[in-house]
Amino acid sequence: MSKRLTLLLVAPMHLSRIDMTVGRKPKVIGAWKRNRILGEPIAGQIDSALRSGPKRIGEVWVIDGDAWTGVVTMERDLVGMLQDDEWQQSLALETEAFSGLSAFESRLGAIPLPPDESGDSRWWVTQITQSDWQDAKCCIEQFGAKWGGMAHPAVAGAVFPIPAPDHWATIQLCGETTIATTGTGERVLDVMVVGDLKTQRTLGQIAQWRIAHSVDDVTWIGTDVSCSHAMGGDDRCVEIGGDASAESDMLNRWACVVAGEFSTAAKYVTTANPPSIRLPLIAAEVPPMSNRTAMIAAMAMAICAMLCCFGLHTLTAETSERVVRESAKLDRQRQQFAAGKKELLALEKQVTQMRIQVRELATRNTTLRRNFGLAQQIRKFQQTRWAHVVSSLARCGGGDCWVRAISSKNDSVCVQGIALDNHDVSSFASKLEATTARHGWAAHPAQTETNPLGFVEFKIVLDVDDGFGDPACGINVGEMQEPENNSAGPNELVSLREEF
Repeated sequence: MSKRLTLLLVAPMHLSRIDMTVGRKPKVIGAWKRNRILGEPIAGQIDSALRSGPKRIGEVWVIDGDAWTGVVTMERDLVGMLQDDEWQQSLALETEAFSGLSAFESRLGAIPLPPDESGDSRWWVTQITQSDWQDAKCCIEQFGAKWGGMAHPAVAGAVFPIPAPDHWATIQLCGETTIATTGTGERVLDVMVVGDLKTQRTLGQIAQWRIAHSVDDVTWIGTDVSCSHAMGGDDRCVEIGGDASAESDMLNRWACVVAGEFSTAAKYVTTANPPSIRLPLIAAEVPPMSNRTAMIAAMAMAICAMLCCFGLHTLTAETSERVVRESAKLDRQRQQFAAGKKELLALEKQVTQMRIQVRELATRNTTLRRNFGLAQQIRKFQQTRWAHVVSSLARCGGGDCWVRAISSKNDSVCVQGIALDNHDVSSFASKLEATTARHGWAAHPAQTETNPLGFVEFKIVLDVDDGFGDPACGINVGEMQEPENNSAGPNELVSLREEF
């Protein structure tokens, strides 16, 4: 379900209310605008803005142009000594010298900026008085709406480029205040707050800022203030709130981006190092659970527990009755079959004896089949092992080693050859041993002798290995078994082994 959000924009000359849904596809569902009464307190301005639209109100965020915003510097050593719960109060004390607002009677939101040349930390801060905060909160709660928080319109300058380019720059005009922001991608790098854009001093400061940051393309964002006289050739201007219509494409883009930042960033603004947050928001705290709410929740949990216990008791009682009925039925059946129990036991005994005989016959048959299969494998192995000696010599030869003669005597094969050095003989012998072992041959260490010409003559003897114990052969005579009860004859297995 999409979340409903209501943005109240307090501009120098007008008030705007923007209702929208925030979810996978944010959308503006209504926008209203009315003139602002100068000198009216914040509560009256919020009341007027809310009454300009329908009674249904979402979570309310007030974007107040009268809030103070600027850059505050803190010494690097001081920041390193602060704990997570101390940095905001220390920053408020530093901000008091610039804003004139008491650190103990105000609220602020801040995000870190890159440090200055001396290494001191810089913060972009938004600050409002505690009285304005309470008045705004009370006014919104009177309408039955949820209180989200407050921000300065300058936050629009940090989120409006869509999509965020590699390097962007915006200048926000809000009454007699001009806020210039620049950054890369999703990160704000620098913020400069100066005076009225109508003065030559401000125009000079903006020009120097553009030169310092090599800014050629600037997005000007205005709220009731004209900026055409200060724009460059490649600059563009956006008027926020000038067209308070839900069909306005510019209003939709601005509201959707700002609302998305509010929804995702508000839960992080109370930490010293917010992850990927680029808006100095002042978010409302989550109120603790009241005693009345806690009591209602406890009563609801107790009622649920009672209902669960009652249901469990009912289910257990029904199960117990069903088990008793089934037990009685089984007892009657057991009594009915008690008369034929002796005959049944006799039949079971006969069946058991027949099963034993069948298992003995099956075991005998399985043993004979296994022995016959092993015998066939042994015969095939004996017939092909001599051919494998020649093929192994062909695969292992080559390089600086040559076979000169192959001779056999009884169950042995003698391989004679010549090589350049002992290393070649060792390599050839190792390969020959590895390739012939799987075919039932055991290779003896090579016998070498250096002839007058400097060549190494070698001789390697291969003996037949009748153990068939090498796992590479795939044959293990130990797997042969005697049939149970010598049912295959006393000499059957022995004759098979002697034949092969």
